[in-house]
Amino acid sequence: MIQAGSWAIVDVPSCSENLGQGDCSKLKLTGERFDGKNIYASIKNTGETMKTNGKYEVYFIEKGNPKNGSKVSVPLTFIPITKGQEQEILFTPANSGFYSFKIFDEDYPGKGVHELWSGEIEVRLLSKENSSNETVGNEPTEKQEEVNNSIEKGNESSTAENEMSEENINTGENN
Repeated sequence: MIQAGSWAIVDVPSCSENLGQGDCSKLKLTGERFDGKNIYASIKNTGETMKTNGKYEVYFIEKGNPKNGSKVSVPLTFIPITKGQEQEILFTPANSGFYSFKIFDEDYPGKGVHELWSGEIEVRLLSKENSSNETVGNEPTEKQEEVNNSIEKGNESSTAENEMSEENINTGENN
């Protein structure tokens, strides 16, 4: 008889013992889409119920892979996802091009922070006026704020012109 070696049986600590305060959630991307106004990513929790809000960012590039582009959002959050449940996150794009969500699974079992990237989401906006000037659950991007400011300025000057026209009509003056 030849003995090759012997190994001690070691108890593998549970996820919560490995992470201390971690919640043992495990997020998985299940899809992404563009509905003509907003982009969405679906996230499923295949681990334990999350204890804290999740975090994500949105990246954009005019042509190519959005991972190589620039971040176009502030850090955004989503409510904790319970075990086995799925949730959609969203963002309102300001420009045509390619977008991708970057989700942070901060309590990834045994590994700390794990980054998940959605697939590329192609966005074709008809015009900037057709894109939403306000975002739901997102901070406006710098570009969205510029559009909002220009629209507000345009509305102010239109109001002033309308008031002058009404004065001229009331006094019978012509320009």
